Amino acid sequence: MTSSSNHTNIVFSLNNGQQQALDGLFTQYYRALVFFAMRILKNQEEAEDIVIESFSKLWNNREKMESVQNIKGFLYLTTRNACVDHLRAERKIRDMQKELQVLADPVEQNTDMETTRAEMLRHIYEEMEKLPHQCRNVFKLSVIRGLKSRDIADELNISVSNVTSQKSRAIQLLRTALVKRMIHCIMGII
Repeated sequence: MTSSSNHTNIVFSLNNGQQQALDGLFTQYYRALVFFAMRILKNQEEAEDIVIESFSKLWNNREKMESVQNIKGFLYLTTRNACVDHLRAERKIRDMQKELQVLADPVEQNTDMETTRAEMLRHIYEEMEKLPHQCRNVFKLSVIRGLKSRDIADELNISVSNVTSQKSRAIQLLRTALVKRMIHCIMGII
């Protein structure tokens, strides 16, 4: 059997939902993709999670694959995009943690400052409780308990990419809600 014929068989088998085609592609590309993701993320576990999720996305899009080259490109592009999204989400979480830490750490022993800080934390927690259920759970496990994405995924029985998505969504919703609150407070003073 020629290499071209073998590639055609792999694509045909994958298109028709044959698990062994995905298994063969997994065996062929998994290590290289993990190495590729590790170069971006600098974290073995997160790289492995993202690569596994990329194979899941390949399976979900298997009917669209036209060639082995198309499959390979899809896997690398999906992995790269997931790594970039993961880094962005992690950066947002770190920024939010820093913001929360600044609000929680006493800068001065000034009573007015402490009162303002306590009010701000109260607003943050109130808005956090208004987040959608899954979003709130992921956010609390990440920011309050400090769990990693893989641990949150395991605890909530969801994918790592879902954890990342929920974290990003929580941060966006909290920022929007807190900005609205600040505007209302300012408008009430004026």
